[in-house]
Amino acid sequence: SVIVTGGTLPYIYSWSNGDTDSLNTGLTAGTYILTVTDGLGCVFIDSITLTEPTILTSTTSVTNIGCFGANTGTASVVVNGGTLNYSYLWSNSQGGDSISSLIAGTYIVTITDGNNCILIDTAIVTQPSAALSLSLTQSEVSCTGGSDGEVVVIPLGGTTPYTYLWSNTDTDSIADNVVAGPYSVTVTDSNGCTSIANTTVTEPTLLTIDIVNVVNTFCGLSNGAALLTSTGGTLPHSILWSNGDTTAAISSVLSGFYSVTVTDSNGCFQTDTVTINNVPSPQVNITDSTDVLCFGGNTGTATATPSFGILQYSYMWAPSGATGANPTTLMAGTHFVTLTDGNGCTSIDSVVIGEPTQLSINVDSIVTISCFGGSDGEIMISGNGGVPNYSYNWSNGDSVAYITNLQGGQYTVTLTDSNNCSVNQLVVVTEPALLNASISSSFDENCVGSDDGTASVTYVGGTPTYSYSWNSTPIQTSFTATNLAPGTYIVTVTDTNGCLDTASVVIGSPSPVITNNISDTTICFGDTVTFVSSASGGTGSYIYFWNQGIGIANPVIVSPDTFTTYIVNAIDQNGCVGTSDTIKVDVQTLFQQDLSVTATSPLCPGSYTSISALVTNSNTGPLTYSWNNGLGSTAGPYSQIIQQQMTYIVTVSNQCGVSITDSAVVLLKPLPTVSFIGGGMDCSPVEAIFTDLSTTPVDFITTWLWDFGDGGTDTVKNPIYFYSTPGVYDVTLTVTTAAGCVNDTTIPSLVTVHSDPIAGFTANPLITDLQSPTVSFINQSFDGTSYLWDFADGQTTSLTDPSHTYQDTGTFYVSLVVTNQYGCTNEIITPIVVNPHYTFQVPNAFTPNPNGPSGGQYDPTSLLNDVFYPFADFVQDYHLMIFNRWGELIFESNDIEIGWDGYLNGTLVQQDVYVWKVTITYTDGSEFTKAGDLTLIR
Repeated sequence: SVIVTGGTLPYIYSWSNGDTDSLNTGLTAGTYILTVTDGLGCVFIDSITLTEPTILTSTTSVTNIGCFGANTGTASVVVNGGTLNYSYLWSNSQGGDSISSLIAGTYIVTITDGNNCILIDTAIVTQPSAALSLSLTQSEVSCTGGSDGEVVVIPLGGTTPYTYLWSNTDTDSIADNVVAGPYSVTVTDSNGCTSIANTTVTEPTLLTIDIVNVVNTFCGLSNGAALLTSTGGTLPHSILWSNGDTTAAISSVLSGFYSVTVTDSNGCFQTDTVTINNVPSPQVNITDSTDVLCFGGNTGTATATPSFGILQYSYMWAPSGATGANPTTLMAGTHFVTLTDGNGCTSIDSVVIGEPTQLSINVDSIVTISCFGGSDGEIMISGNGGVPNYSYNWSNGDSVAYITNLQGGQYTVTLTDSNNCSVNQLVVVTEPALLNASISSSFDENCVGSDDGTASVTYVGGTPTYSYSWNSTPIQTSFTATNLAPGTYIVTVTDTNGCLDTASVVIGSPSPVITNNISDTTICFGDTVTFVSSASGGTGSYIYFWNQGIGIANPVIVSPDTFTTYIVNAIDQNGCVGTSDTIKVDVQTLFQQDLSVTATSPLCPGSYTSISALVTNSNTGPLTYSWNNGLGSTAGPYSQIIQQQMTYIVTVSNQCGVSITDSAVVLLKPLPTVSFIGGGMDCSPVEAIFTDLSTTPVDFITTWLWDFGDGGTDTVKNPIYFYSTPGVYDVTLTVTTAAGCVNDTTIPSLVTVHSDPIAGFTANPLITDLQSPTVSFINQSFDGTSYLWDFADGQTTSLTDPSHTYQDTGTFYVSLVVTNQYGCTNEIITPIVVNPHYTFQVPNAFTPNPNGPSGGQYDPTSLLNDVFYPFADFVQDYHLMIFNRWGELIFESNDIEIGWDGYLNGTLVQQDVYVWKVTITYTDGSEFTKAGDLTLIR
């Protein structure tokens, strides 16, 4: 667009592309020259160069899925050209230049640059054709604890080659020489996909020998015997004893050591031993005893322990006569026990039972009570005899030898030793008589504030000598306190033990002398006033003392010229001075120089002026105001709209009858005349050029405010404004002069903006292939009268809802341009993707040529089935692998024209079922992987 200033209207525009308007639209990149001729033929030439961004291009990349069924795929796009910044929208609704957590499939990304130019690209994420799975076979362990077990794993699916990791750290397909137990194997394919299989290798139960019965010899005879049982292993069992016997029991043997070996049918064996003993003569020992607990008691115990001999045993104790192995009522002394076994054999042992010394209590010290009713008494005791340590139980609940914080009285203690023997003792703690203090005399102060009161204290009880402390300021320490102010005082009496008691006294004061109040007053200049004072409180009659040089007097007559303060004090017969009374006398005055009137001037017509009166004298008293034009009865300020020159007069009066007068004049400024031209009518956006034609008779215009009717404004004198929203708009111009006067005008319906039509359509399908290349388009546009379709393959149409058949593969950006009745247009672009039609077929059996290998060459038109190969088209990269049933790779080809002829290293393989796996990359970059079974017949 161009803005022309100067010259003489009208202007004629001539562009190098043939356009003749000030706004040149629909331009491509390049340099444009403009020639402007004004109304007098004056010519001005200018030029401008328009640039365009580079073409918008993109490159996609993917991370394919390594494990079947996973969502580990990623896709990303790199964009070049166009205009920054770019925005991205993928067909799975994700945004950004990269997306992740993808399953296998095709993903379409729509890229929009900063100028809303659109580019569509695709990314294809692939995955293996089948999931990795495992099959296990195994051999069990022969003997318990053996290591001759074996487990074999056969992997299927996934992506070869495989790696193996057994739970016993083996790393091939066979875990051999294993012990019994659970085993797991993890097989990982070349993409890192894993599968886990579990099994348990078993073993026979443990072969065990149990000696179930042994008969010992007696008195050295050959009357011993032993019996065993055997379990576990694999039946039958064979038995061999060290003495040559081959049965489960041996008998009539001497005492001694015997071994036995049991062997099962797998050759697993166990050995055990047994000892046949000779029973010896009895033996008794006193293995434990306890002394008597308390002096003179019978709580001693002893324990006799028998050994050898034959049951049953009997016991006899002397001198107590007790029987049994554990007598419990023995006194101090020596005791003997005799043991007799079942054969009548005997054995004797002895023990000495002791006892502690006699238990007693010593009172080591007693501390008496310091103050009556106190609790600072103390008792210390100690124990003798018995068995330390000691415990203590006092009648007050204490449980230590040294007890404190005691009140006066009797205390009983029980001393108990470690054997729970006890003894009692009574101890007495004494205390002094109660200390009692009281006030013996007191006197109040003479005058309020004279602080000359006194008080004395007396006492009984406690322990001499005594001290005193009064809570006066400062603290006094004699039994009589002096110079006391009114208030409550506490005296503390303390005896020699620190025991104390308190007494309190209240020191009073006569009532204060109060000088009664006289009201403040106001007088006019030259008048007089009389004051009569009075008082209360204190003692007897009063005299009155005045300030202002008056002295002692009552009543008092005064006539001040200005505001004056008078102070009076009453004094009673004791000379006590009463409170002060203050009387204020205000003298009212009013003079001509006290008044002034102000008003805002000069003003623009229709503006507000502020009018007010000011009286500078503060001693006028209440005032009344009278304005010549009825403004009101106060000093103001008053706000008035001014349309012509005005004079305002006010008269002010006080209550003493004095009046004064003053006035103010308000002048006017002229308004500007507002006028402008401009506007227009077109499709959105509309460029409107406005020219101000406003004038003012005195000064000049300083500000312009344009309201374009759509919410937009501007403050330049002659603006250019672009309307983007359809509608009809009023335009208002408001101008302000250098004097601050404001005026405005509005031109209705000055600008009309026609709306663009809305372009829209759907396509079915958006993604197709050459097997179904026809796409149907449904027009969903609004407010259109004509349509132009461009199918991006060189074909166009003006039908409303067309169908189109594509002849080739690719991504086609279909555009629809819609035009309405005003010639306004709108365009929408949507990508259509046409993919190749892929085929893939593979046989499930073939019969190789038995006469020798062919190198895998084959003729697709031949009916011979002696080479295994897949049928596919549009192939760019190809990979075929053949595996035997053990997962071993036996054939591989990267050429689709080379299949498998059934030979390995020049030798025809055996008839069996084999596994094939094919990976294909098609010409559009997509990948395809599939695996299956193949039967080789010979």
